[in-house]
Amino acid sequence: MTTPPMRGLALLLVFVISLNAQSSLQPLPVKTASTAKSFALVEFDLSPDGAWVAYTLTDPRRRKLQGLPSDEWKAFTCTSTPFLLANTDLLISNTKTGQTINISSGQGANWGPSWSPDGKSLGFYSDRSGKAHVWIWERSTGKLRALTTAVVHARSRLEKIFWTPDGRQVLTKITGNTQTFDCFDGTTKRDPYDPIAKSVYESESSAQKLPSSMDSFLGDLAILDTYTGSTKRIVKQEKIVAYSLSPSGDRVVYASPTQVRPDNQLLYTYNLSVVSLSNRQTERVKDFSPGAPSLPATWSPDGQTIAYISEGECFIWRRGEQPRKVSATARVRFMQTPLWDKEGRAIYILADNKIWRVPTTEAKATAITATWNRQIRSIVCRHDGQQIWSPDGASIYVNISNSVTKQEGFYRVDSRTGEFRKVLEADISINPMLRGVSHDDELMIYAAENARHELNLWITNRHFTNVRQLTHINPDLERYPAGDARLIDYSIADGKKLQATLLLPVNYQSNMRYPLVVWVYGGSMLSANVNRYGGSGNEHYNLHLFSSRGYAVLLPDTPLTIGTTLQDLAKTVLPAVDKTIEMGIADPDRLGVMGASYGGYSTLALIVQTERFKAAVMDVGFGNLTSMYGAMLKNGASLGISWAEEGQGRMGGPPWQFPERYVQNSPAFFLNKIQTPLLISQGGMDVSPFQADEIFVGLRRLGKKVVYVRYEYEGHGVEHPSNRIDYWNRILNWFESHLRPAAQRQSSSARN
Repeated sequence: MTTPPMRGLALLLVFVISLNAQSSLQPLPVKTASTAKSFALVEFDLSPDGAWVAYTLTDPRRRKLQGLPSDEWKAFTCTSTPFLLANTDLLISNTKTGQTINISSGQGANWGPSWSPDGKSLGFYSDRSGKAHVWIWERSTGKLRALTTAVVHARSRLEKIFWTPDGRQVLTKITGNTQTFDCFDGTTKRDPYDPIAKSVYESESSAQKLPSSMDSFLGDLAILDTYTGSTKRIVKQEKIVAYSLSPSGDRVVYASPTQVRPDNQLLYTYNLSVVSLSNRQTERVKDFSPGAPSLPATWSPDGQTIAYISEGECFIWRRGEQPRKVSATARVRFMQTPLWDKEGRAIYILADNKIWRVPTTEAKATAITATWNRQIRSIVCRHDGQQIWSPDGASIYVNISNSVTKQEGFYRVDSRTGEFRKVLEADISINPMLRGVSHDDELMIYAAENARHELNLWITNRHFTNVRQLTHINPDLERYPAGDARLIDYSIADGKKLQATLLLPVNYQSNMRYPLVVWVYGGSMLSANVNRYGGSGNEHYNLHLFSSRGYAVLLPDTPLTIGTTLQDLAKTVLPAVDKTIEMGIADPDRLGVMGASYGGYSTLALIVQTERFKAAVMDVGFGNLTSMYGAMLKNGASLGISWAEEGQGRMGGPPWQFPERYVQNSPAFFLNKIQTPLLISQGGMDVSPFQADEIFVGLRRLGKKVVYVRYEYEGHGVEHPSNRIDYWNRILNWFESHLRPAAQRQSSSARN
């Protein structure tokens, strides 16, 4: 197979969007950016004939819920809809014409599409009737119907609707007959005042006990009849995080957490269970440890065997037998759920950036590819998520990234020789969660973006000779210009080489210097965002609001080490700033910095060490690692211990073991050194909003220039559209007032 024609790549690179349609290079309006739709964190589904793709969009304009207190976090609204999916729509797009239909018509929350085997019906979740049920959309008539009165209780993208092969039944998770669950009613009302109300907390005898947050996974696995609506409960009242149906539709595999892992308080061990639908006979593996929750296992084509990963080891488990551990020709740690070939004779799996083949008769893994200079992100699977995508029976397709150029794409691998052949590699970023293949293996749809064009669905034939954009989820957003992005290289004091993403202003001219805003998030490698629309990788923080207003935006790599986070931030960020000045792009007298969450901490850590920044924004940040360590939710859960000792806080132990370390890395103890004007944004319902309070109180006490905006009914970030608009208007005004000379302020656009 040859590399696709250059025009195909050119089509992809320019994203087929006419600049003539842009609004005379007017800056991106705050309202347009703040109300843009985005793909929800659930998978899409391609119809069996490849004619329609169904997907879920989140629409901020449909948000009706009030803020949810982060210290009283509830996974569900009282309709049994996941809180994070409460303002979603279900759409279908024709893969040939691009025609798009909003099936849900803006009524209720709608998510999780799944086509029937014959493609005549589309199942999905919706609370349009007041509670979440499985709904069916009939393709021939366009009519909707609720399948049953059973209330769905599916929290994550792994809790999907699975159809039986004959299309007569679906598998899903529902609430128990008498089950009640803690939920959020969408308002800010509180329980009536009770003068003797109290909470009593006791230390647990076992640190491995599951946190109460896992109770939200409790439910029943059930089979629903698509003709009669009858319900048959298969598994009752277990905490189930993922499940799938065998190809023959006679068995179900599911994972249920049992305890916190003693070596990592953020991970769990599970039971992996297989239950027969005919006689309820259950086989079970204990101490299943896949790491992050994922599809628990994959089925062989005949449904008699499953393959799974636990603690980096691969296992093959045949019906009625004990699991067999796969050996390997080298000591490696396997990743990604194994995928089968069409015959069920072998599974394919990733480890050590290589593809490994495991013949099921031998259970011995052998690498079929050699060491390579691209990173294999995943093996592309067929529509069922169980088998490798191999249209010609001899090839394997992989999604790759280039750690140097940051390009991404797809390569074809000869399963016999291990040879890699490029089919697509470009300045794009591909979302690995949003990818699907048609049942006949002739088409693939995937989600991609680049620095100037937002994430959308793209479609290609199996030869990658006809790549084209399928969706345009925000036509209004496409009307406005965005700055180009480039990758810059720089070195820090110890000689280590790092990279950064640099968003250039719209209409950038090489003979001019521009105000520079540094977007910082300690411990991240933001150079990887060079091909992500808006730079930050989060639609809430579209940094083209800066690039379209004449700012350059810098997103540097910031590797951190245990115990020296504060110093490491200055060591990694300031040389990147120096590089943009050296390149003649940044004006050294007009530098700003901002960040959100740990990026807020990072911002504060920088301005206590340097006076170079003329303005700063700390969003939902903090400055005291000791108080962060002791933060406790209302249910008694303590999030700060693992975070500080083993996770992002990077302290390596508790405060009483390293008291000096906690102080030296807490900007709150050095507020007297700040000379940079600071804007603080905080949600009043965040886990520990007092962290922002104490920074403001300290700076006010010192007489420093500081403004504190507290969105009382927001949590860890601003969600409500009106608040987002207010948030960005304040930030843009803040930087304009501090970074732009008076003569240039008139050229900054209106906000709305």
